[in-house]
Amino acid sequence: MTKADFKKEPTRWASTPKFRFLQHKALNEKHLKISEKFNTLTPFNMHTLEKEKSYPFGVVTGGVPSSVVRDMFKEYGRDDIPILKLGAPYPFPEKLADTFMEACDKVLVIEETDTVIEYMLRDKRKTLGRLSGHVPMEGELVPEKIEGILNKALSDCELSPLSDHDCGQEAFSLVGGLELPIRKPTLCPGCPHRASFYSIRKALPKAIFPSDIGCYTLGSNLGVVDTVLDMGAGITMASGFWNAYIQDDVEKPIVATMGDSTFFHSGITGLINAVYNNSKFILVILDNHITAMTGMQPAITQGDRVDGSKGNAIALETIVKGCGIDYLKVCDPFDTKNMIKMVKDASKHVNDPDGGIAVIIARHPCVIGFKDEAIPEKIPVKITDDCNDCGFCRTRFECPALVHDEENERTIINKTLCAECGVCIQICPQGAIQKD
Repeated sequence: MTKADFKKEPTRWASTPKFRFLQHKALNEKHLKISEKFNTLTPFNMHTLEKEKSYPFGVVTGGVPSSVVRDMFKEYGRDDIPILKLGAPYPFPEKLADTFMEACDKVLVIEETDTVIEYMLRDKRKTLGRLSGHVPMEGELVPEKIEGILNKALSDCELSPLSDHDCGQEAFSLVGGLELPIRKPTLCPGCPHRASFYSIRKALPKAIFPSDIGCYTLGSNLGVVDTVLDMGAGITMASGFWNAYIQDDVEKPIVATMGDSTFFHSGITGLINAVYNNSKFILVILDNHITAMTGMQPAITQGDRVDGSKGNAIALETIVKGCGIDYLKVCDPFDTKNMIKMVKDASKHVNDPDGGIAVIIARHPCVIGFKDEAIPEKIPVKITDDCNDCGFCRTRFECPALVHDEENERTIINKTLCAECGVCIQICPQGAIQKD
């Protein structure tokens, strides 16, 4: 293992404008040297040209599409079409690309997901791709789509296509024939965020709901997520909404939601800014003790580091108060009645002339990351004959374990999916969901 050895060199690591000019020059020289290496960096950057041979058509590609194109040419026996694969396109291997372009009359660029390689190719007259309309500007380049792109480009160049059938339509027909059920992304059974969103909407149904990036983005299904811009924007957009409406003397209810991990990553500065600018809204921090969406990494509040060692746990309450928040409450979202009241009380504070931002920490462990702790006492449930199939539990609460029995026209419980959290007992308008 290399030992730490920092050599002081302020002209490099803390350079003033004069030295930045020199550093920029040095960086350009490095890029040039790397580019030279990338010209011969096989198997990452390589082509299938035969020496001194010309081609009417070639394909420049990189990333996943490069594997798809190569497999496709092998399947259809099209060794007459050369490929330039650029697995390391920056700094751009100019000589390798120029050699390929010179050997081909036309070149089709297939790359995910933005136009990078295509912009770097010098001879745009030869280039087909997104800019020419041959490759769609949006959407994933799945194999069926790539085959269609190749067929069109080859036909436009008056060359034989790979196939004469619509592979995309064939794929749709195949999948359609399976009659698979349509399942939209939704929160897990027993997820505490579902209970939080239910309570927020129940308390303030006409509010604006800025949110953020995480599992809880799926609150859009529950009508409690109106905006998701970027990490931390749930708070800053809430502040912006308040200041926009207050210009017209309109006190619009605003409830922002943000996960505990997102708050630590990108919410703190936004909250300080909102406090400083006298914004007034409710912020609900959804504290599930974990960074669930990106792979169940430990949250900073728990004191567990990724390598399993112990770190210093940092309390959300301490940070929130340090941002200048005076109104701070903590609740368990599984108690929906209490949380509904808490949101309404927070709204009163926000609307008070002397009020300000109200923060509620909705704290309950993730049902996936903390199975035993999240639901320490299982509550099996049943649906009684009082169910009138109103669908409220399926649409407004949207637990995957609550499904529609079309034959009997009522809601039933999928016991395989049910986490037995018992929260659904609290939300049925008819009182038809009861403890079993």
